[in-house]
Amino acid sequence: MKRSLAEINPRTGAALRIDHIRCRPYPFRIMRWLVVISMLWTALPAVAQSEASLEPRVRDFLNQYVNAWQSANPFHLVDLSARRSHPFDELLDQEHFDRLQQSAVRVHDVRIVEQSDDGQRLVVTFTKDHEDLYLDGTLTRGLAHVQVVLKAQDEFVRTEGTGDLGVVSHKVLRAHYDEMDQRFTHSDAEKHVFAALAYLRNSRFAAALKRLNQAVVSADSVQIQLGKDRFNAQVQYYRAVCFQRQEDTAASVNALQSALKLNSEFPLALNALARHHVREGRLREALPLFRRSLDLHPRQEGVAEEVDFLRRALTHMQSEESRKVYLSLRGLSPLRALELARRQRQADPNNDEWRRMTAVLLIENHQPSRAEQLLLKVSKVMVSSDLLYVLARATLAQGKTSLALERFHALWKRAPDYRDSIVYLTELSSQSNRWRSAMAYLDEALQRRPGTPDLLFKRGVYELRLGRRFQALTTFQQAREQRPMRHIRRALHTLMQQI
Repeated sequence: MKRSLAEINPRTGAALRIDHIRCRPYPFRIMRWLVVISMLWTALPAVAQSEASLEPRVRDFLNQYVNAWQSANPFHLVDLSARRSHPFDELLDQEHFDRLQQSAVRVHDVRIVEQSDDGQRLVVTFTKDHEDLYLDGTLTRGLAHVQVVLKAQDEFVRTEGTGDLGVVSHKVLRAHYDEMDQRFTHSDAEKHVFAALAYLRNSRFAAALKRLNQAVVSADSVQIQLGKDRFNAQVQYYRAVCFQRQEDTAASVNALQSALKLNSEFPLALNALARHHVREGRLREALPLFRRSLDLHPRQEGVAEEVDFLRRALTHMQSEESRKVYLSLRGLSPLRALELARRQRQADPNNDEWRRMTAVLLIENHQPSRAEQLLLKVSKVMVSSDLLYVLARATLAQGKTSLALERFHALWKRAPDYRDSIVYLTELSSQSNRWRSAMAYLDEALQRRPGTPDLLFKRGVYELRLGRRFQALTTFQQAREQRPMRHIRRALHTLMQQI
């Protein structure tokens, strides 16, 4: 008997039509039931698999995925991408990675929800438990349900650094997985801290303090891989912030001291306690706290400036009043600060620090020629690194690039690591097409500060300028392994792809 058979393909959803098939009614019913059963089978939810039961290539991918996140280097995540896919490239632009010190990642509830017949494409979902410890000492924990689309790769089409599976797509399906599945949840203390931070952002300090106090009571519920003491120290720090905003100084200091007892390597708490000492006029007690903070987290430009001001105040200002006036300059507008510095220089004409500070403020007020004239009146300007640096800056601000280069070079000979003089030397040399001179400065700087990503990146750029493509690629690879800052990550990635 002839029949026209129309069924639905259980994988694609497309209609299959096969005409002129001779079959008996009974086998036809069996065939129809087989199709229905296959459709139901494909619709069943995927079952979570243990690590041992996973395919070796999936297990290897998950290990690479966890290691890449824990490296705190977005380039390692980019390396997991399949060829011609870019699921992680946007991470290169995230400031988050500039502040990371350490990460801990766990993957649970792994499910293979889809797999092509030839095994070339897989869709995998899992729960990611992700903790981040930042350079400032704070700690966060996130839970998310993630879906990745993986593509099989052989040795001929494999992206360098990936395994048998490359990532085509990476999506966070649910960012707060704990609200939907009680197997994976934040502790009560964590939830109290999340609520407190929301209150802090809205300047509701009393409400924030209440939730933080509740977090202290429920501290035993915390399950943190990167350190329970770090989490509790963070709670105390935020309590100190609330007390300070409510003008309860004694309670704020007590909370900061409690935070540092729990975690002595906590830059935010060290800075807060140091600033309390500065407000109380105890500069010598503040200085070691700031220095300890900078040792732990060197990228704090604002703190480095505070330390420089404190050091100069203690070194060059003889009276308590003059120190107070000197430190107040940081909080004034450039014009108001210049007026105050000029009066102090007139009152104390032999104090070179007031002369230097007046010259700095003249540059900030767009009067570099007057700054240069003021400094050239000092006989020791060429032998004082502090004065010579400001003189070179004033010269450059007037457009005298050749003379500025000479003066920065003189400073380099006296103090190679002085502030950012290497930046001026290399840029001025390259602007004059003195690429080899710029390379020589960078090589000497890298001997003093090996592995500095900014210097390595700049060296790679100069090598490209000189036509040394292979050496440039090697230098760029070294730079990306040193976790460069966001402002050069994208350029570094683009240049490496072009090479």
